Amino acid sequence: MNAKQAKSVAIWALDARRSSRGYTYIESGATWLVSARDLPRLGYLWASEHHAHAYRMWAKTSTAKLVSA
Repeated sequence: MNAKQAKSVAIWALDARRSSRGYTYIESGATWLVSARDLPRLGYLWASEHHAHAYRMWAKTSTAKLVSA
């Protein structure tokens, strides 16, 4: 899987939407903003044997910013 494919997997997994500043997604009722650069790592984790824990592992070091709670 290349970085573009991994990014697509992450966008799908988060049900993210493109915005003028990156991608937004909703988690636990809160809206988050994440850069396109931060998405491939989630995609790689999602496609790996760590699938069940991918989001939690990614979120620990993600640059995602809380937009609204």
